Amino acid sequence: MHSIRRLILPTTLLLLVFPLLLSAQAGSIQGQIKDAASGDGLIGAYVIVDGTSYGTATDIDGGYVLSTIPPGEYVLKVSYIGYEDQEETVTVVAGQKTKANFKLEFEGVSLGAVQVTAQAKGQMSAINDQLNSRSIVNVVSAERIQELPDANAAETIGRISGVSVLRSGGEGNKVVIRGLSPKYSKVMFEGVSMAGGESDRSADISMISPFSLDGIEVMKSVTADHDADFVGGAVNFKLRTADEGFKYDIVAQIANNSLKSTTSDYMFVGSVSNRFLNNKLGVYLQGNIERRNRSSNQLSANYDVRNSAEVGQDNPVFIQFLRLTDAIRERSRTGATVVFDYKLKDGVIHFKNIYNSGVTKVDKYHQTFRINSRQHIFESRAEQYDLNTISNIIDFEKRVGPWVIDGKVSHSFTSNKQPRTLSFEFEQQGALSSDVLDDAIAPTEVVDFTNIDVSNTFFNRYKEAAFNTEERQLSSSLNIRYDFSINKQINGNIKAGGKYRYKDRFHDRDLIGGDLAIGSGQSGNDAILAAFPWMQNEVSFGNRLPYTLFNNDKFDHKDFLEGQYSMGSVGDLALMRQVLQALENTEAPLLDARFELERSSNTFDYSGNEYLGAGYLMAEINFGKKIKFIPGVRYEHNKTVYTGTQGITNIAFAERSYILGDTTTTRNNGFLLPMLQLKISPVEWFDVRMAYTQTLSRPSYANFMPRRDVWANIVSWNNYRLKPEEAENFDLYFSFHENHIGLFTIGGFTKNIKNQILDLGKRVILDHNEYGVSSDYRGHNIFTFDNNKHTAHVRGIEADWQANFWFLPGALQGIVLNLNYTHIFSEAKYPLTRIENLAENPWDVPVWVNIDTFFTNKLINQPNNIFNAQIGYDFKGFSARVSMLFQSQTFKKPQFWPELTQFSDDYLRWDFSVKQKLPWYNLQVFLNINNITAAKDRDLVRGSRWDASIQEYGTTIDVGLRMRL
Repeated sequence: MHSIRRLILPTTLLLLVFPLLLSAQAGSIQGQIKDAASGDGLIGAYVIVDGTSYGTATDIDGGYVLSTIPPGEYVLKVSYIGYEDQEETVTVVAGQKTKANFKLEFEGVSLGAVQVTAQAKGQMSAINDQLNSRSIVNVVSAERIQELPDANAAETIGRISGVSVLRSGGEGNKVVIRGLSPKYSKVMFEGVSMAGGESDRSADISMISPFSLDGIEVMKSVTADHDADFVGGAVNFKLRTADEGFKYDIVAQIANNSLKSTTSDYMFVGSVSNRFLNNKLGVYLQGNIERRNRSSNQLSANYDVRNSAEVGQDNPVFIQFLRLTDAIRERSRTGATVVFDYKLKDGVIHFKNIYNSGVTKVDKYHQTFRINSRQHIFESRAEQYDLNTISNIIDFEKRVGPWVIDGKVSHSFTSNKQPRTLSFEFEQQGALSSDVLDDAIAPTEVVDFTNIDVSNTFFNRYKEAAFNTEERQLSSSLNIRYDFSINKQINGNIKAGGKYRYKDRFHDRDLIGGDLAIGSGQSGNDAILAAFPWMQNEVSFGNRLPYTLFNNDKFDHKDFLEGQYSMGSVGDLALMRQVLQALENTEAPLLDARFELERSSNTFDYSGNEYLGAGYLMAEINFGKKIKFIPGVRYEHNKTVYTGTQGITNIAFAERSYILGDTTTTRNNGFLLPMLQLKISPVEWFDVRMAYTQTLSRPSYANFMPRRDVWANIVSWNNYRLKPEEAENFDLYFSFHENHIGLFTIGGFTKNIKNQILDLGKRVILDHNEYGVSSDYRGHNIFTFDNNKHTAHVRGIEADWQANFWFLPGALQGIVLNLNYTHIFSEAKYPLTRIENLAENPWDVPVWVNIDTFFTNKLINQPNNIFNAQIGYDFKGFSARVSMLFQSQTFKKPQFWPELTQFSDDYLRWDFSVKQKLPWYNLQVFLNINNITAAKDRDLVRGSRWDASIQEYGTTIDVGLRMRL
């Protein structure tokens, strides 16, 4: 493997240099390819000069340019899957532009179909984009997004082969590409990285409205002109631009949530566009506002094995912790898109802006069962999450003869805030029978061992928390391309460019809490009694406050987790907010009843900057019309400068006495990365694609921030010396394409990931210099992260079939089919450290050693199988689509003991969408039913197949009207 890597780089450089030959004086052919029925430009149509290697795909307007063509007479051929091929004889004159425009007929016209149907048009657009792309990519076309949209962009992406979705509140918010966690994937708007608000460098895309998009690309292999931080893949959102003529689009819908029987959900979307100045200037404006009830019933549980467990045996698992949650979640979203474009002579300028904002308010009612301590806890929480993103992009492209220059300047900002989270706990000691400790019992049996007594449950503690993460990116790039022609059978282009990106990021936390259970916290109980005289009828000063003062036994949990668990009463959050206000206004000293949590407020804070400089050189070489070779090499240098907290406390109450400072660390790393793509088309209906690429994944912020926290004999140390993860990627795909079969693709991929960043678990400090601490810390326990010395492997196969049955008789012509299947296998070696004392006698000075081993398991978030099926049907003004998604055994949590490994249960989900055009004012009425069978997200522990996590969301039904021109 290493010999291959040493060979590829010099070979790539050689292949890039040899085409640099001057072309003889030549001419060019340019024009536009349109749909004969609608007049719309066809994106991705392929134009080729017959008998030569001169070929190209049309752009977003259906336009094309073929340059550096020797003078002479040629036959120009145009093809587009689903349409009849056309050809025309043209004459090329040296130094001149030859115009050749085409209007293609839908192949179904010969069978009586007047024009292509809505879903078929979207499918064919995606097929042609995919066939003519330079790399391995899946495409969701604008027509597919606009005609029958999903709840958000993440759900749309989740229907693509090799992609699974992580959900929050019943809707997708992050994507997993090829079984690799979201941190391994890149999210972009128009090729510009989206600033992220997550600690692991992933991006939450739940707030992105599909109505603002002109297409989605999921790139699975990368060329040298793209950023290399792209191990799993990249999602690129393309924004809409103005079509010719005045257009508008208005959508209004209401929705029902079956879990909470709500009907107050709504969404309004409006857009308007036009072109001015003889169609040179385009203006597109769009706005959306939405409110959704995304409530859920949830369960989480932890398990362990006993000390008597033996390796290789089938050990029983014992539940340690059970939490039931009724989450009342309301999500509001607003968004706006403003796009200007100006068409130059042989060029274009864009100014694109997109803003998205999401506010999620969640009232959570927990019941927690702590098995070993036999405690039962009622907890009421009020949470709010504010997520805002904005991207501004100015780009241009200009052609001058065989030269094409393009550039981009962009700004991206994300703010991820929790402005105020409130938590109130009420605890009952001895609520669980001691018998619960004796046997391995299922979560459903825990309640049988619990005697809940609300009169013996007391207000124990409360907490206020505010988190804020902000990230801003500024970037600029410039690319120059030169089209060359050696002869009619060898031509292509050479492209070079550079990029600079600056990132500014900070994270801040503030927490205040109070402990009302200990003696010095009694001042808080008395302050509450003084503020609420009616409570004094039940409790006198100097006593703790029972749950009966605060509970709301009228709260309706409905059929919580299908009646398997009983939730009971909840703490009244409205009253608890008044209690908190009373504590804030109390002038008397509250001592432990209200204080700043010094450790929690400071230990995770950080701020800093990143500087990325990149340059690349690549070529696209066509050998006849059967071979396309794209070698390239990219260099990236990344510098990070971050400041983190160094804190220490040696007392039990770390939150009350935390001595802190800060430190700043600087990291530099650079990588030279070869990228190779090869496409072979032995016949018109079949091609083979191969790719070899090297890509990166930079460390999560939570792993390498220079944080050090010392609490008694425990040290938490972030490893600022972490190296980026490096992936060596191999792809091989076979595509069969023809108007009757559509597009069928099957292929496989392999990824070898070295320097994987993992949590090392607990170790003992033997060499204090290794962690930058004094010798006083020798023998302390430490928790940290490091690069894995073992290489992780991911392998998979993907099959995808997209077809529409235009050739069937009558009404059957409207059937559209999309099927894809993915099987993924991964293997990683996870570190495991056993700490031993080599001292001969118990009274001797300890001689600690770390015994390092490993255990093998899958990569987190890797599903075994993914199957998507969509069957659509169009007839005149009627459109419908049934969608099915199946995922099996997504790996969730590695453990040394196989019995404790967690994986998701099989997930099967059905969705249905239908739309009918009405004969008035261009109106459409539509209905969307999501998660028809109310499928749950469910994780199991392997040893017993008991529930480790459940999230139940129910079914949602959307009904609405749409007006389009």
